[in-house]
Amino acid sequence: MIHRTVVQVVWDVCMLSTAGFTLWRGGWAERVAALGMIVDSVGAAILQDKHDLFATPWSGLYFDIAYLGVMVWVALRSDRTWPLFTAGFQLVLVVIYVARLAEPHIWAWAEYTAIIIWSYMILIAIVVGTWLHWRGQRLERGLAPAPSPSV
Repeated sequence: MIHRTVVQVVWDVCMLSTAGFTLWRGGWAERVAALGMIVDSVGAAILQDKHDLFATPWSGLYFDIAYLGVMVWVALRSDRTWPLFTAGFQLVLVVIYVARLAEPHIWAWAEYTAIIIWSYMILIAIVVGTWLHWRGQRLERGLAPAPSPSV
């Protein structure tokens, strides 16, 4: 990727690890979500204004709106529940951008911190969804023990 800070490198590692796991063990919904996250992150990073931190992050907004559309589509087409959480987290990201547009004096660091938090929540939802898909496949094939009933 084209990032320079440690925080951005950690994000890249987590995002690519999530994508690798979904390509290895996920179904179509998990793969679309992970690949959409990569396109969103890379596209916004390429078009980001690296010289003016207080400039309106239009590229990030455009890519996040597109990714929100993808996640809503996945949530509507999938029989899984995790895409609903991912679409909700992505909606929060878009609302953060809209809040920044409505009130330009919001401190940029607060905006970026909120975006980081919700982006990691999306990755966690994708990983959980991938793990549940993989576990479900193993149960169908009889490769994993059935979960014990809860008390």
